[in-house]
Amino acid sequence: MSNKTISDKTVVIFNSPANSGKDIATDMLVNYFQSGVKLAFKDELYKDTATYFDIEVEDLTEYHADRSLKEKPSLLFPKYQRESLKQYLFSILYVIGALINNRYLMSLGYYSSREALIHVSESVVKPVKGKDYYGKKLVEKIEDSSERFYFVSDSGYFEEASSVADKGYSVIIAQLMRSGATFDGDSRSLLNKDDFKEYSNIKFCKVDNNGSLDDLYNCIVDLSYDIVLDEVKERYGGAKDEYQIIHI
Repeated sequence: MSNKTISDKTVVIFNSPANSGKDIATDMLVNYFQSGVKLAFKDELYKDTATYFDIEVEDLTEYHADRSLKEKPSLLFPKYQRESLKQYLFSILYVIGALINNRYLMSLGYYSSREALIHVSESVVKPVKGKDYYGKKLVEKIEDSSERFYFVSDSGYFEEASSVADKGYSVIIAQLMRSGATFDGDSRSLLNKDDFKEYSNIKFCKVDNNGSLDDLYNCIVDLSYDIVLDEVKERYGGAKDEYQIIHI
């Protein structure tokens, strides 16, 4: 476990629920810096999930990117052996469910893309390769790059962030706040800074996203300045109070 910065690389990790704007915020950071690397812990998970269900990675990412589809059970993600009699029977129930718009029948034998990703991550990969597997895979990409800044759009597990911090990078965990966006139904969660007390190279900040895109962009610009200066405020946006600056 690392408790000090021993690298000049800085990694900004967004730890926020679905529909909070984390992908947009990450893109804003990348575009503002005009340098650095955009990464995601789920990149490797997409590969593992596509392999598990014997589909193309591109088909999975395209399907999962469609908000109208990602929560619906799909024939792409069977719960049992695709050629088994059991799965065949569930496929009949799926078709009936689709015809009468009954998602329960559809879900008996098939995952949604979100459920499929969670299943592969939590029930297939991590029990064998460890809870820190996807954190270590992301670190490999950072180690292979000469860039100084890295922007990670997704995190919801202690082992992901700690794997990055263990390499001695400066780590900023940015938590977007948006009304109605929660981790309900997700295997990920909001990281608790108390769990990282032994890491002096990890700092937390909150970013308000309850206004317009321009408001969010202004928050990201403010955060960008502070990243370059090796310091972050406790909060960006929202109430116009003075927030404590945390040096990293």
